[in-house]
Amino acid sequence: MAEKRITYKIQDLGGIGEVQIADEVVAIIAGLAATEVNGVASMAGNITNELVSKLGMKNLSRGVKVTVLEGVVTVDLNLNIEYGKNILETSKKVQEKVKSSIENMTGLEVADVNIHIASVDMENEKGSNPFLFCVLKRYLERKAVYTAKIMRRREQREHIFKLLFMTEFNSEEEMSEQLSLYFDTLEELSEKDQEYMSRKYRHVLEKLDEIDALLNETSNGWKTKRMSRVDLTALRLAVYELKYDKDVPTGVAINEAVELAKRFGGETSGSFVNGILGKIANSESEEKSE
Repeated sequence: MAEKRITYKIQDLGGIGEVQIADEVVAIIAGLAATEVNGVASMAGNITNELVSKLGMKNLSRGVKVTVLEGVVTVDLNLNIEYGKNILETSKKVQEKVKSSIENMTGLEVADVNIHIASVDMENEKGSNPFLFCVLKRYLERKAVYTAKIMRRREQREHIFKLLFMTEFNSEEEMSEQLSLYFDTLEELSEKDQEYMSRKYRHVLEKLDEIDALLNETSNGWKTKRMSRVDLTALRLAVYELKYDKDVPTGVAINEAVELAKRFGGETSGSFVNGILGKIANSESEEKSE
């Protein structure tokens, strides 16, 4: 059976047809560009250019996550940096290299290249100072775990946002397959995380009529049918958290929605989302105080 992939249309050639590109291809371009930068030891999983020549180009997509929304690309890279290299300078070079490579080869616009430093390659330092090597390695491993715990809930919310966004372009029957395909693209996804994201995604959909009714009531002269899909998706998720998810503080729900709107939407998306959610939050607060 042929492997199923998520693909994106990058050009419509009129009567001739259209050009589509698989997300894995974009990930391979990003991985190859990143590993060419001086100071990058390997992708997460210790995938180097030397290993790729033996294992195949497909392995370069490991440690890379690509998302395309309305023709705009967001790339997340997990890298191992060589010991002694300036992390900020190296990361900046990776961002520039990855952005230019994807845009030149695909014509897609790259909005963000997010760098996650998974580890520091200190193999060359091991012989000179074994004790320092062990101490630093243990510290970095612990720090990586701590960072992962902090970031997990934000990353989960972003994935839920993307799944909700996909419902705007797929029928209910198609979303069942798209859901499975999407989760297959996430590396090292735990069963617990997948269950949490699937459950919250379904709960938002179950409350969609109530959420949209509240948005239409709040956004004077700007109904849900007129909103951009990115703004609407961010608002729907945030309203669900404000009204139905007691585990999410009001400030967190609003701030995270604004950040999602800024990241994936237009110039005014952040302020637009913030204004509507502020009204809803104030209304909710007044109702509770009565």
